[in-house]
Amino acid sequence: MKNSANPANTMMSQATTYLAQRHSLGFDLKISGLILMSFARFADAMMHRGPITEELTLAWAHSTKSESAITWARRIEVIRPFAKYLKQFSPDTIVPRRDLCGRAHRRLAPHIYTEQELNELVAASAALLPAGDGAPRGQPGNDFELSRFILSVSAVCIRAPKQVSFGLALTDMDAPLVLAFLRHLEIERHNSTRTRNVRLAALRSFMKSAAHRDITSLAVIQRTLSVPMKRCDRPMVSFLSREEMQQILSAPDPDTWSGQRDRVLLATTDNTGPRVSEILALRIDDLVLGASPCVHILGKGRKERMVPLWRSTARLIKGWLPRIQDAPSQRLFPNRSGYSMTRSNVADRLRLAVAKATERCLQLAKLRISPHVVRHSTATHLLQSGVDLSVIALWLGHESPATTHGYLKADLAMKERALSSIQPTTNSKNRPYQPSDDMLRFPESLIILCSSPDRESLSIGSAICVASFCKDGLSIIHGFA
Repeated sequence: MKNSANPANTMMSQATTYLAQRHSLGFDLKISGLILMSFARFADAMMHRGPITEELTLAWAHSTKSESAITWARRIEVIRPFAKYLKQFSPDTIVPRRDLCGRAHRRLAPHIYTEQELNELVAASAALLPAGDGAPRGQPGNDFELSRFILSVSAVCIRAPKQVSFGLALTDMDAPLVLAFLRHLEIERHNSTRTRNVRLAALRSFMKSAAHRDITSLAVIQRTLSVPMKRCDRPMVSFLSREEMQQILSAPDPDTWSGQRDRVLLATTDNTGPRVSEILALRIDDLVLGASPCVHILGKGRKERMVPLWRSTARLIKGWLPRIQDAPSQRLFPNRSGYSMTRSNVADRLRLAVAKATERCLQLAKLRISPHVVRHSTATHLLQSGVDLSVIALWLGHESPATTHGYLKADLAMKERALSSIQPTTNSKNRPYQPSDDMLRFPESLIILCSSPDRESLSIGSAICVASFCKDGLSIIHGFA
Protein backbone atom coordinates (compact mmCIF):
# COMPACT_ATOMS: atom_id res chain seq x y z
CA MET A 1 0.00 0.00 0.00
CA LYS A 2 1.67 3.22 -1.16
CA ASN A 3 0.49 6.70 -0.31
CA SER A 4 -0.50 8.71 -3.34
CA ALA A 5 -3.11 11.23 -4.43
CA ASN A 6 -5.53 8.40 -5.11
CA PRO A 7 -8.74 9.00 -3.09
CA ALA A 8 -8.64 5.35 -2.05
CA ASN A 9 -5.45 6.13 -0.09
CA THR A 10 -6.88 8.91 2.04
CA MET A 11 -5.88 8.98 5.68
CA MET A 12 -9.40 7.94 6.64
CA SER A 13 -9.27 4.77 4.52
CA GLN A 14 -5.84 3.88 5.89
CA ALA A 15 -6.99 4.43 9.48
CA THR A 16 -10.09 2.31 8.88
CA THR A 17 -7.98 -0.54 7.50
CA TYR A 18 -5.57 -0.30 10.44
CA LEU A 19 -8.37 -0.38 13.04
CA ALA A 20 -10.07 -3.32 11.32
CA GLN A 21 -6.86 -5.34 11.49
CA ARG A 22 -6.30 -4.45 15.15
CA HIS A 23 -9.87 -5.39 16.02
CA SER A 24 -9.48 -8.74 14.28
CA LEU A 25 -6.47 -9.42 16.53
CA GLY A 26 -8.58 -8.82 19.65
CA PHE A 27 -7.61 -5.23 20.48
CA ASP A 28 -10.42 -3.02 21.76
CA LEU A 29 -9.03 0.45 20.90
CA LYS A 30 -12.21 2.14 22.09
CA ILE A 31 -10.69 5.51 23.03
CA SER A 32 -7.58 5.41 20.87
CA GLY A 33 -9.72 4.47 17.87
CA LEU A 34 -11.78 7.63 18.26
CA ILE A 35 -8.62 9.73 18.59
CA LEU A 36 -7.10 8.11 15.50
CA MET A 37 -10.25 8.79 13.44
CA SER A 38 -10.04 12.42 14.58
CA PHE A 39 -6.50 12.59 13.22
CA ALA A 40 -7.61 11.04 9.90
CA ARG A 41 -10.43 13.57 9.52
CA PHE A 42 -8.00 16.41 10.26
CA ALA A 43 -5.51 15.15 7.67
CA ASP A 44 -8.18 14.77 4.99
CA ALA A 45 -9.56 18.22 5.79
CA MET A 46 -6.04 19.62 5.26
CA MET A 47 -5.98 17.79 1.88
CA HIS A 48 -2.93 15.83 3.02
CA ARG A 49 -2.16 12.94 0.65
CA GLY A 50 1.48 12.18 1.46
CA PRO A 51 3.04 10.17 4.28
CA ILE A 52 2.68 11.19 7.92
CA THR A 53 5.03 13.97 9.00
CA GLU A 54 5.87 15.49 12.36
CA GLU A 55 4.52 18.84 11.18
CA LEU A 56 1.11 17.28 10.40
CA THR A 57 1.05 15.40 13.72
CA LEU A 58 2.04 18.49 15.70
CA ALA A 59 -0.57 20.66 13.98
CA TRP A 60 -3.27 18.11 14.77
CA ALA A 61 -2.12 17.75 18.40
CA HIS A 62 -2.39 21.53 18.89
CA SER A 63 -5.84 21.68 17.24
CA THR A 64 -7.56 20.52 20.43
CA LYS A 65 -9.13 23.03 22.80
CA SER A 66 -6.84 21.94 25.60
CA GLU A 67 -3.66 23.94 26.11
CA SER A 68 -1.98 21.25 28.20
CA ALA A 69 1.29 19.85 26.86
CA ILE A 70 0.44 16.51 28.48
CA THR A 71 -2.76 16.30 26.39
CA TRP A 72 -0.80 17.04 23.21
CA ALA A 73 1.79 14.41 24.10
CA ARG A 74 -0.90 11.79 24.80
CA ARG A 75 -2.53 12.45 21.44
CA ILE A 76 0.81 11.93 19.71
CA GLU A 77 1.26 8.63 21.61
CA VAL A 78 -1.85 7.32 19.82
CA ILE A 79 -0.45 8.22 16.37
CA ARG A 80 2.91 6.47 16.88
CA PRO A 81 1.63 2.83 16.43
CA PHE A 82 -0.39 3.93 13.39
CA ALA A 83 2.67 5.61 11.87
CA LYS A 84 4.77 2.47 12.49
CA TYR A 85 2.11 0.44 10.69
CA LEU A 86 2.19 2.76 7.65
CA LYS A 87 5.98 2.88 7.59
CA GLN A 88 6.18 -0.76 6.48
CA PHE A 89 4.27 0.19 3.32
CA SER A 90 5.63 3.72 2.85
CA PRO A 91 9.24 4.22 4.06
CA ASP A 92 8.81 8.00 3.86
CA THR A 93 6.45 7.92 6.82
CA ILE A 94 7.85 9.72 9.87
CA VAL A 95 7.07 8.20 13.26
CA PRO A 96 6.58 11.17 15.65
CA ARG A 97 9.12 11.39 18.45
CA ARG A 98 7.94 10.68 21.99
CA ASP A 99 9.27 14.00 23.29
CA LEU A 100 7.74 16.05 20.50
CA CYS A 101 5.45 17.75 23.05
CA GLY A 102 7.12 16.61 26.25
CA ARG A 103 6.26 13.72 28.54
CA ALA A 104 2.89 12.06 27.97
CA HIS A 105 2.62 10.66 31.50
CA ARG A 106 3.30 12.50 34.71
CA ARG A 107 4.30 10.42 37.71
CA LEU A 108 2.55 11.77 40.77
CA ALA A 109 4.37 11.70 44.09
CA PRO A 110 2.50 9.65 46.72
CA HIS A 111 1.03 11.54 49.64
CA ILE A 112 2.46 10.56 53.00
CA TYR A 113 -0.03 11.16 55.80
CA THR A 114 1.30 12.87 58.89
CA GLU A 115 0.35 11.87 62.41
CA GLN A 116 -1.94 14.89 62.70
CA GLU A 117 -3.78 13.96 59.49
CA LEU A 118 -4.24 10.39 60.71
CA ASN A 119 -5.70 11.70 63.96
CA GLU A 120 -8.10 13.88 61.98
CA LEU A 121 -9.22 10.88 59.93
CA VAL A 122 -9.88 8.86 63.08
CA ALA A 123 -11.80 11.78 64.58
CA ALA A 124 -13.95 12.02 61.45
CA SER A 125 -14.62 8.28 61.68
CA ALA A 126 -15.66 8.69 65.30
CA ALA A 127 -18.52 10.92 64.09
CA LEU A 128 -20.14 7.74 62.79
CA LEU A 129 -20.43 6.28 66.29
CA PRO A 130 -24.00 5.41 67.38
CA ALA A 131 -25.74 8.19 69.25
CA GLY A 132 -27.18 7.83 72.74
CA ASP A 133 -30.36 6.23 71.41
CA GLY A 134 -28.40 3.71 69.33
CA ALA A 135 -29.04 5.42 65.97
CA PRO A 136 -25.87 5.94 63.90
CA ARG A 137 -25.08 9.45 62.78
CA GLY A 138 -23.55 10.74 59.55
CA GLN A 139 -24.39 10.23 55.91
CA PRO A 140 -22.13 7.67 54.24
CA GLY A 141 -21.92 8.46 50.56
CA ASN A 142 -21.60 4.93 49.22
CA ASP A 143 -24.19 3.44 46.91
CA PHE A 144 -23.62 -0.16 47.97
CA GLU A 145 -26.06 -1.23 50.66
CA LEU A 146 -23.64 -3.33 52.65
CA SER A 147 -20.95 -0.66 52.38
CA ARG A 148 -23.42 1.89 53.74
CA PHE A 149 -23.91 -0.26 56.82
CA ILE A 150 -20.22 -1.01 57.29
CA LEU A 151 -19.30 2.67 56.96
CA SER A 152 -22.06 3.69 59.36
CA VAL A 153 -20.98 1.35 62.15
CA SER A 154 -17.27 0.85 61.48
CA ALA A 155 -16.39 3.45 64.10
CA VAL A 156 -17.76 1.13 66.77
CA CYS A 157 -14.36 -0.53 66.78
CA ILE A 158 -12.29 2.66 66.40
CA ARG A 159 -11.91 4.01 69.91
CA ALA A 160 -8.60 5.84 69.60
CA PRO A 161 -5.78 6.39 67.08
CA LYS A 162 -3.89 3.43 68.55
CA GLN A 163 -6.72 1.05 67.67
CA VAL A 164 -7.10 1.89 63.97
CA SER A 165 -6.05 -1.61 62.92
CA PHE A 166 -8.90 -3.18 64.89
CA GLY A 167 -11.75 -4.02 62.50
CA LEU A 168 -15.48 -4.54 62.81
CA ALA A 169 -16.25 -8.05 64.05
CA LEU A 170 -19.18 -10.11 62.88
CA THR A 171 -20.50 -10.37 66.43
CA ASP A 172 -20.88 -6.57 66.48
CA MET A 173 -23.50 -6.76 63.71
CA ASP A 174 -26.28 -7.86 66.03
CA ALA A 175 -30.00 -7.15 65.77
CA PRO A 176 -30.01 -3.91 67.84
CA LEU A 177 -27.28 -2.42 65.66
CA VAL A 178 -29.10 -3.39 62.46
CA LEU A 179 -32.36 -1.93 63.77
CA ALA A 180 -30.55 1.27 64.70
CA PHE A 181 -29.14 1.50 61.19
CA LEU A 182 -32.60 1.01 59.67
CA ARG A 183 -34.07 3.70 61.95
CA HIS A 184 -31.27 6.00 60.87
CA LEU A 185 -32.22 5.48 57.22
CA GLU A 186 -35.88 6.32 57.77
CA ILE A 187 -35.58 9.12 60.34
CA GLU A 188 -32.37 10.98 59.52
CA ARG A 189 -31.86 10.19 55.85
CA HIS A 190 -35.61 10.24 55.08
CA ASN A 191 -35.41 7.08 52.99
CA SER A 192 -38.61 5.34 51.98
CA THR A 193 -39.75 2.00 53.35
CA ARG A 194 -38.77 0.31 50.09
CA THR A 195 -35.21 1.63 50.41
CA ARG A 196 -35.09 0.43 53.99
CA ASN A 197 -36.13 -3.06 52.90
CA VAL A 198 -33.52 -3.09 50.11
CA ARG A 199 -30.77 -2.29 52.62
CA LEU A 200 -32.04 -5.01 54.95
CA ALA A 201 -32.15 -7.54 52.11
CA ALA A 202 -28.47 -6.82 51.34
CA LEU A 203 -27.55 -7.33 55.00
CA ARG A 204 -29.51 -10.58 55.12
CA SER A 205 -27.69 -11.89 52.07
CA PHE A 206 -24.35 -11.06 53.66
CA MET A 207 -25.25 -12.67 56.98
CA LYS A 208 -26.46 -15.87 55.29
CA SER A 209 -23.14 -16.10 53.47
CA ALA A 210 -21.20 -15.40 56.69
CA ALA A 211 -23.08 -18.17 58.52
CA HIS A 212 -21.23 -20.76 56.43
CA ARG A 213 -17.83 -19.33 57.36
CA ASP A 214 -18.14 -18.40 61.03
CA ILE A 215 -20.00 -21.05 62.99
CA THR A 216 -19.21 -19.38 66.33
CA SER A 217 -21.38 -16.37 65.35
CA LEU A 218 -24.48 -18.38 64.42
CA ALA A 219 -26.47 -17.08 67.41
CA VAL A 220 -25.83 -13.44 66.48
CA ILE A 221 -26.51 -14.15 62.80
CA GLN A 222 -29.80 -15.88 63.61
CA ARG A 223 -31.00 -12.91 65.66
CA THR A 224 -30.01 -10.53 62.87
CA LEU A 225 -31.85 -12.60 60.26
CA SER A 226 -34.99 -12.43 62.39
CA VAL A 227 -35.30 -8.67 61.77
CA PRO A 228 -38.47 -8.49 59.65
CA MET A 229 -39.19 -6.58 56.50
CA LYS A 230 -41.46 -3.57 56.87
CA ARG A 231 -44.77 -3.46 55.07
CA CYS A 232 -45.05 -0.82 52.39
CA ASP A 233 -47.45 0.30 49.68
CA ARG A 234 -47.33 -1.71 46.48
CA PRO A 235 -48.55 0.43 43.60
CA MET A 236 -50.09 -1.22 40.59
CA VAL A 237 -47.98 -1.85 37.53
CA SER A 238 -48.07 1.08 35.10
CA PHE A 239 -48.38 0.39 31.39
CA LEU A 240 -49.24 2.07 28.08
CA SER A 241 -52.24 1.39 25.89
CA ARG A 242 -51.78 0.05 22.37
CA GLU A 243 -52.54 3.47 20.86
CA GLU A 244 -50.03 5.24 23.12
CA MET A 245 -47.36 2.65 22.37
CA GLN A 246 -47.95 2.97 18.63
CA GLN A 247 -47.47 6.74 18.81
CA ILE A 248 -44.10 6.25 20.55
CA LEU A 249 -42.97 3.62 18.05
CA SER A 250 -43.63 5.93 15.11
CA ALA A 251 -41.99 9.00 16.72
CA PRO A 252 -38.28 8.49 15.75
CA ASP A 253 -37.21 9.85 12.36
CA PRO A 254 -36.60 6.89 10.00
CA ASP A 255 -34.48 9.03 7.63
CA THR A 256 -31.58 9.37 10.10
CA TRP A 257 -29.22 6.68 11.38
CA SER A 258 -30.10 7.20 15.04
CA GLY A 259 -33.81 7.50 14.25
CA GLN A 260 -33.85 4.19 12.39
CA ARG A 261 -31.96 2.54 15.23
CA ASP A 262 -34.42 3.93 17.78
CA ARG A 263 -37.38 2.64 15.78
CA VAL A 264 -35.92 -0.87 15.65
CA LEU A 265 -34.90 -0.67 19.31
CA LEU A 266 -38.37 0.36 20.50
CA ALA A 267 -40.15 -2.11 18.20
CA THR A 268 -37.98 -4.98 19.43
CA THR A 269 -38.54 -3.95 23.03
CA ASP A 270 -42.29 -3.78 22.51
CA ASN A 271 -42.25 -7.17 20.81
CA THR A 272 -40.05 -9.13 23.21
CA GLY A 273 -40.50 -7.22 26.50
CA PRO A 274 -36.86 -7.55 27.64
CA ARG A 275 -35.07 -5.82 30.47
CA VAL A 276 -32.76 -2.95 29.46
CA SER A 277 -29.65 -5.03 30.11
CA GLU A 278 -31.05 -7.83 27.94
CA ILE A 279 -31.87 -5.64 24.93
CA LEU A 280 -28.44 -3.97 25.08
CA ALA A 281 -26.67 -7.36 25.19
CA LEU A 282 -28.26 -8.57 21.94
CA ARG A 283 -25.82 -9.40 19.16
CA ILE A 284 -26.36 -10.19 15.50
CA ASP A 285 -25.83 -13.91 16.04
CA ASP A 286 -28.73 -13.91 18.55
CA LEU A 287 -31.18 -13.31 15.69
CA VAL A 288 -32.99 -15.96 13.66
CA LEU A 289 -34.64 -14.26 10.66
CA GLY A 290 -35.91 -17.30 8.78
CA ALA A 291 -39.41 -18.62 8.26
CA SER A 292 -40.08 -18.35 12.01
CA PRO A 293 -38.16 -15.25 13.15
CA CYS A 294 -37.12 -15.16 16.79
CA VAL A 295 -34.42 -13.80 19.08
CA HIS A 296 -32.36 -15.51 21.78
CA ILE A 297 -32.26 -13.47 25.02
CA LEU A 298 -29.90 -14.13 27.91
CA GLY A 299 -31.70 -13.05 31.08
CA LYS A 300 -31.15 -13.07 34.82
CA GLY A 301 -29.20 -15.98 36.22
CA ARG A 302 -27.80 -16.62 32.72
CA LYS A 303 -31.10 -18.21 31.76
CA GLU A 304 -31.62 -18.15 28.00
CA ARG A 305 -35.05 -17.87 26.43
CA MET A 306 -36.25 -17.69 22.84
CA VAL A 307 -38.93 -15.10 22.00
CA PRO A 308 -40.71 -15.02 18.61
CA LEU A 309 -40.70 -11.87 16.50
CA TRP A 310 -43.58 -10.33 14.60
CA ARG A 311 -43.16 -10.11 10.84
CA SER A 312 -43.14 -6.32 11.06
CA THR A 313 -40.36 -6.38 13.67
CA ALA A 314 -38.33 -8.83 11.57
CA ARG A 315 -38.63 -6.52 8.54
CA LEU A 316 -37.40 -3.56 10.58
CA ILE A 317 -34.41 -5.55 11.82
CA LYS A 318 -33.54 -6.73 8.30
CA GLY A 319 -33.57 -3.12 7.11
CA TRP A 320 -31.36 -2.09 10.04
CA LEU A 321 -28.63 -4.73 9.70
CA PRO A 322 -26.98 -3.15 6.61
CA ARG A 323 -26.47 0.05 8.64
CA ILE A 324 -24.14 -1.62 11.19
CA GLN A 325 -21.00 -3.72 11.02
CA ASP A 326 -21.57 -7.19 9.63
CA ALA A 327 -20.01 -9.35 12.35
CA PRO A 328 -21.64 -12.05 14.49
CA SER A 329 -20.37 -10.44 17.70
CA GLN A 330 -21.58 -6.96 16.72
CA ARG A 331 -24.08 -5.39 19.09
CA LEU A 332 -27.50 -5.13 17.51
CA PHE A 333 -28.02 -1.61 18.89
CA PRO A 334 -24.67 0.22 18.99
CA ASN A 335 -23.98 3.88 19.53
CA ARG A 336 -22.36 6.06 16.87
CA SER A 337 -18.92 4.81 17.87
CA GLY A 338 -19.92 1.20 17.23
CA TYR A 339 -19.97 0.15 20.87
CA SER A 340 -22.86 -0.93 23.05
CA MET A 341 -25.35 1.66 24.24
CA THR A 342 -25.76 2.32 27.95
CA ARG A 343 -28.87 2.40 30.12
CA SER A 344 -28.84 6.17 30.12
CA ASN A 345 -28.63 6.17 26.30
CA VAL A 346 -31.79 4.07 26.04
CA ALA A 347 -33.61 6.23 28.59
CA ASP A 348 -32.62 9.42 26.74
CA ARG A 349 -33.69 8.09 23.34
CA LEU A 350 -37.01 6.94 24.77
CA ARG A 351 -37.49 10.35 26.37
CA LEU A 352 -36.97 12.03 23.00
CA ALA A 353 -39.46 9.69 21.33
CA VAL A 354 -42.06 10.32 24.05
CA ALA A 355 -41.58 14.09 23.75
CA LYS A 356 -42.23 13.93 20.02
CA ALA A 357 -45.18 11.56 20.43
CA THR A 358 -46.74 13.88 23.00
CA GLU A 359 -47.47 16.37 20.23
CA ARG A 360 -49.99 13.88 18.77
CA CYS A 361 -50.98 12.08 21.99
CA LEU A 362 -51.42 14.60 24.82
CA GLN A 363 -52.08 12.04 27.57
CA LEU A 364 -48.46 10.90 27.33
CA ALA A 365 -47.42 14.16 29.01
CA LYS A 366 -49.05 12.99 32.27
CA LEU A 367 -47.17 9.67 32.40
CA ARG A 368 -43.73 8.74 33.65
CA ILE A 369 -42.40 6.47 30.92
CA SER A 370 -39.22 4.46 31.35
CA PRO A 371 -37.87 1.47 29.40
CA HIS A 372 -39.33 -0.84 32.06
CA VAL A 373 -42.79 0.63 31.48
CA VAL A 374 -42.52 -0.62 27.88
CA ARG A 375 -41.81 -4.08 29.30
CA HIS A 376 -44.93 -3.80 31.48
CA SER A 377 -46.94 -2.75 28.44
CA THR A 378 -45.84 -5.82 26.48
CA ALA A 379 -46.95 -8.13 29.28
CA THR A 380 -50.29 -6.35 29.68
CA HIS A 381 -51.03 -6.48 25.95
CA LEU A 382 -50.29 -10.21 25.92
CA LEU A 383 -52.62 -10.67 28.88
CA GLN A 384 -55.39 -8.68 27.21
CA SER A 385 -55.03 -10.88 24.12
CA GLY A 386 -55.85 -13.98 26.18
CA VAL A 387 -52.32 -15.38 26.57
CA ASP A 388 -51.91 -17.61 29.63
CA LEU A 389 -49.96 -16.23 32.59
CA SER A 390 -47.44 -19.08 32.49
CA VAL A 391 -46.64 -18.27 28.86
CA ILE A 392 -46.20 -14.58 29.71
CA ALA A 393 -43.83 -15.57 32.53
CA LEU A 394 -41.72 -17.52 30.04
CA TRP A 395 -41.93 -14.62 27.56
CA LEU A 396 -40.59 -12.12 30.11
CA GLY A 397 -38.12 -14.46 31.77
CA HIS A 398 -39.79 -14.43 35.20
CA GLU A 399 -38.50 -16.95 37.72
CA SER A 400 -42.05 -17.71 38.88
CA PRO A 401 -45.53 -17.04 37.40
CA ALA A 402 -46.40 -15.41 40.72
CA THR A 403 -44.42 -12.36 39.57
CA THR A 404 -46.68 -12.09 36.53
CA HIS A 405 -49.84 -11.82 38.64
CA GLY A 406 -49.12 -8.12 39.08
CA TYR A 407 -50.17 -7.52 35.48
CA LEU A 408 -53.46 -9.31 36.13
CA LYS A 409 -54.21 -6.88 38.96
CA ALA A 410 -53.44 -3.86 36.77
CA ASP A 411 -55.58 -4.89 33.78
CA LEU A 412 -58.88 -3.04 34.22
CA ALA A 413 -60.27 -4.23 30.86
CA MET A 414 -60.32 -7.86 32.01
CA LYS A 415 -62.09 -6.86 35.21
CA GLU A 416 -64.72 -4.95 33.23
CA ARG A 417 -65.35 -8.00 31.04
CA ALA A 418 -65.77 -10.15 34.14
CA LEU A 419 -68.16 -7.59 35.64
CA SER A 420 -70.31 -7.51 32.53
CA SER A 421 -70.83 -11.29 32.72
CA ILE A 422 -72.36 -11.02 36.19
CA GLN A 423 -75.91 -9.66 36.69
CA PRO A 424 -76.12 -7.01 39.40
CA THR A 425 -77.97 -8.05 42.57
CA THR A 426 -81.21 -6.24 43.46
CA ASN A 427 -83.06 -5.71 46.75
CA SER A 428 -86.48 -7.44 46.54
CA LYS A 429 -87.85 -5.39 49.45
CA ASN A 430 -87.44 -2.16 47.51
CA ARG A 431 -88.95 -3.54 44.28
CA PRO A 432 -92.64 -4.51 44.59
CA TYR A 433 -93.75 -7.55 42.67
CA GLN A 434 -95.55 -6.76 39.40
CA PRO A 435 -97.58 -9.77 38.18
CA SER A 436 -98.15 -10.25 34.48
CA ASP A 437 -101.54 -9.94 32.78
CA ASP A 438 -101.88 -13.71 32.47
CA MET A 439 -101.34 -14.10 36.18
CA LEU A 440 -104.00 -11.50 36.93
CA ARG A 441 -106.55 -13.31 34.68
CA PHE A 442 -105.84 -16.69 36.32
CA PRO A 443 -108.18 -16.18 39.38
CA GLU A 444 -111.10 -15.42 37.07
CA SER A 445 -110.67 -18.77 35.34
CA LEU A 446 -110.77 -20.51 38.71
CA ILE A 447 -114.07 -18.80 39.62
CA ILE A 448 -115.56 -20.11 36.39
CA LEU A 449 -114.26 -23.58 37.24
CA CYS A 450 -115.85 -23.46 40.71
CA SER A 451 -119.25 -22.58 39.30
CA SER A 452 -119.26 -25.57 36.92
CA PRO A 453 -121.53 -28.67 37.76
CA ASP A 454 -118.60 -31.09 38.15
CA ARG A 455 -116.68 -29.00 40.65
CA GLU A 456 -117.04 -31.74 43.33
CA SER A 457 -114.84 -33.99 41.19
CA LEU A 458 -111.83 -31.82 42.16
CA SER A 459 -110.03 -33.02 45.22
CA ILE A 460 -109.07 -30.83 48.12
CA GLY A 461 -105.38 -31.32 47.29
CA SER A 462 -105.98 -30.10 43.74
CA ALA A 463 -107.84 -27.09 45.07
CA ILE A 464 -104.97 -26.16 47.39
CA CYS A 465 -102.45 -26.61 44.55
CA VAL A 466 -104.51 -24.39 42.28
CA ALA A 467 -105.08 -21.86 45.03
CA SER A 468 -101.33 -21.46 45.60
CA PHE A 469 -101.06 -19.69 42.22
CA CYS A 470 -103.83 -17.24 43.03
CA LYS A 471 -103.63 -13.81 44.47
CA ASP A 472 -106.13 -14.59 47.23
CA GLY A 473 -105.95 -18.35 47.65
CA LEU A 474 -107.95 -18.47 50.90
CA SER A 475 -111.17 -17.18 49.32
CA ILE A 476 -110.80 -19.70 46.48
CA ILE A 477 -110.53 -22.61 48.91
CA HIS A 478 -113.65 -21.41 50.70
CA GLY A 479 -115.29 -21.35 47.30
CA PHE A 480 -114.81 -25.11 47.08
CA ALA A 481 -116.42 -25.81 50.43
